[in-house]
Amino acid sequence: NVCLKLYVIRLELVKKFINSIIMFFSFVSLDISNLSINFKLLLSFDSNTEFNPYINMYIMIGASILIIVVTWVLIWYFNQKGKFENKVYEGIEECLQTLIDKGYILYVCTSKPIIFAKQIIEHFHLSKYFKGIYGSELDGTRKAKADVISYCLHQENIDYKECMVGDRMHDIIGAHENHIPCIGVLYGYGDKEEFERYQCDYIVDNIKTLGEFFSEE
Repeated sequence: NVCLKLYVIRLELVKKFINSIIMFFSFVSLDISNLSINFKLLLSFDSNTEFNPYINMYIMIGASILIIVVTWVLIWYFNQKGKFENKVYEGIEECLQTLIDKGYILYVCTSKPIIFAKQIIEHFHLSKYFKGIYGSELDGTRKAKADVISYCLHQENIDYKECMVGDRMHDIIGAHENHIPCIGVLYGYGDKEEFERYQCDYIVDNIKTLGEFFSEE
């Protein structure tokens, strides 16, 4: 009976460790691409657990410390290298220049922290195409795409015809919440089904088609 009880306790410890990790990620909002972290809950105590509460506490603290360390390692990697492990779509610079030549004024509205967004855009020598770059803050301010778009519109005092170009549902939702149309591009991460589900106003297949769309405006 003693051996069986010890075995059950060890099993419960393992289950508690796993449960701590699961609970953490259930309450933590972690998006490595956006680097936005909101620690709402680190530990969960189960009052029905029958083993020593001090052991229970140490296991959960150890699990949460491990999770925090892993999280910050990922953040460090993104900050040092990950944010530059991208490539510019072929033909996008020509498309941007063509739009500027036609009189369009371009802005970047991203959910990424503004500090990283500017570094990425500057790294790929794209800053010259945009009048302004807007994003979220490291403290989570303007995490929603709608908030970023709204902030851009007010900061720039934009009173002419606007249009959002994006590749995910967040772009569509953000644009519509600010009462502006959205063009969904299929050369990004989204697909036609997602665009149609969120009632994207226009859908283009590639960069060439995107340029042609604005030529017809």
